[in-house]
Amino acid sequence: MKTNTYFTLLGLGAGIFTVLLFPDSPKELNWVKIILLLAPTLLIPIWLRSQFAIQKFIFPASAWSLGLAFLLAQGWVAGMLAVPWLMTTLWLAYTGLLNKHQLPSAPATWSGRAAFLFLPVGAAWAVADRLGWQPLGFQATIVLLTAVHFHYAGFLLLGIAERLLQSTTARWYKGLDLSLVLGVPLVAIGITMTDLDGPPWVETFAATVMAGSGIALAVAHVALAIRHTDKLTAGFWLIGSICLLAGMILAIAYGWRTYYPLDFLNIPWMYAVHGSLNFLGVGVFLLIGWVRTAPKSQS
Repeated sequence: MKTNTYFTLLGLGAGIFTVLLFPDSPKELNWVKIILLLAPTLLIPIWLRSQFAIQKFIFPASAWSLGLAFLLAQGWVAGMLAVPWLMTTLWLAYTGLLNKHQLPSAPATWSGRAAFLFLPVGAAWAVADRLGWQPLGFQATIVLLTAVHFHYAGFLLLGIAERLLQSTTARWYKGLDLSLVLGVPLVAIGITMTDLDGPPWVETFAATVMAGSGIALAVAHVALAIRHTDKLTAGFWLIGSICLLAGMILAIAYGWRTYYPLDFLNIPWMYAVHGSLNFLGVGVFLLIGWVRTAPKSQS
């Protein structure tokens, strides 16, 4: 498929599903669905094309199928329409982890390898949401938010982290690499424990690890932007860092709500503000900055 046609399909799908699902308020769940769908319909294929030279029709096709699933009521039809995206992510995980010779630059850090592993987890939760399943009795909202978490924090954030980690030899980056990888499943475990009436400190600890790692990643991007010679790229990284930093500070505040409660920090407010900040920081500005630095043969 020609590159222009490929990106036209991606942009068209992202635009159509955004318009059809656009809510009156970002506190509605349709806003979460839009943020989720923008990952497979646009952001992830752009990242894979720019960083790994992966451009296959299966990506817009399976992403459109997932988009159609979110236009339907939950049930078996919607669930089956979500399965092609799950299968696509499983193929991608196999390629990135077990068949790396097909990639021009295979993932070399824990973050990069974990990104390929976590993406199918997010796709599986998207299938569960469309089927109307609530594993372990989770609230339906938590199922959907878990799908978003593994698409953005699990794949895009860790993928961006790998590019940053490869740009320096600083020792503390190795610790950041490990904490980011641990933070993604820890958050899922923490939310699970809270939803099952477990001890609140688990979610607090998980949020602190994940958000602290995100803050470190944002600060590292600020330092990288200051040194970078291309002002536009540096600007994208700076704006993305600010968004990510704000989103992670909110995540820490939410994680510590049991001990230091803030009345406005409820789930709808968090996915409206925290979710939007992470989408803009990770999925738009930081991503664009790294796409601009990709080798011309891949971008």
